[in-house]
Amino acid sequence: MEISTRILEDSRFLVFGHDIAERKNAENSLKESEAKFRTLFEQNMAGVYQSTLNGVILNCNDAFARMLKYDSPQDILQLNASDLYFSPKDRIDFTDNVINQKT
Repeated sequence: MEISTRILEDSRFLVFGHDIAERKNAENSLKESEAKFRTLFEQNMAGVYQSTLNGVILNCNDAFARMLKYDSPQDILQLNASDLYFSPKDRIDFTDNVINQKT
């Protein structure tokens, strides 16, 4: 229960009570889901990375860094995803395929 009060100009006050159980349950479910994803991402033996369409690398796991002979994921975050392909056209072809599969 969340309680808030408001004092009126004539010195009366109002008390509001809100049942926040549903919101708390949703917050807890989201936290659990994020923790499961984080564990799967970080402990996955397969190399995984996330990037924007224009190539900004948002995240990658340790396995991905090791596969590409980098010391840490932070080293890869300095790159553009197109740097990880044999040619920039390969990256463009890949993103085009991803986009076309979503529609």
